[in-house]
Amino acid sequence: MIVKKLFTLMELKMEELSFLDKHIANKSQISDEITREILDYSYQKDAYKGHRTEGNYLIAYFVEHARSLQYLKEGILVEEKSSKENAYIGIAVHRNSDFRFIENLIVTVTVIDDQGKTIGKKQHLYHPHPGLHHYGMNWKLPGDGIYTLQVHLEGLDSNWRMNNENKYISGNIEVDFPHVMIATGRQIS
Repeated sequence: MIVKKLFTLMELKMEELSFLDKHIANKSQISDEITREILDYSYQKDAYKGHRTEGNYLIAYFVEHARSLQYLKEGILVEEKSSKENAYIGIAVHRNSDFRFIENLIVTVTVIDDQGKTIGKKQHLYHPHPGLHHYGMNWKLPGDGIYTLQVHLEGLDSNWRMNNENKYISGNIEVDFPHVMIATGRQIS
């Protein structure tokens, strides 16, 4: 039964890969590495709660209960347990052209409540989790509710990006995700 489910899942992901393959502009650039990146993206996108495209980039978010974090700090693996935080916000950034995840960015998130009050602003850390590369942090929010996530990205292709007229311009990217429902709590670890 498990093997049958696995093959069914693989067939569905291969259908997605076929669909994506038809929509990549320059098929001569599709390599094994890009194929792997597209498959990684097709698995990863199932975790996203919402996304936007800005220029040549796809920016996505997901929210979960607060959890223990593991990340590298000055080359040393650090584990940070959530104590007062009650939500986890993750941000992922992909190139539209080949769906590759983009590392080495400065990702800052501002959370605003439904009354327009700024709850806080944090720089998110890079988490290279297999199957879900993202930038994320735990947050202490007033409670369950509807929030706006303002995402500020720096470091995209040396601060060069494509605008709506397909011309490269310099600068950072700002993306808002309004009406994000967040249920607060902590994961038990």
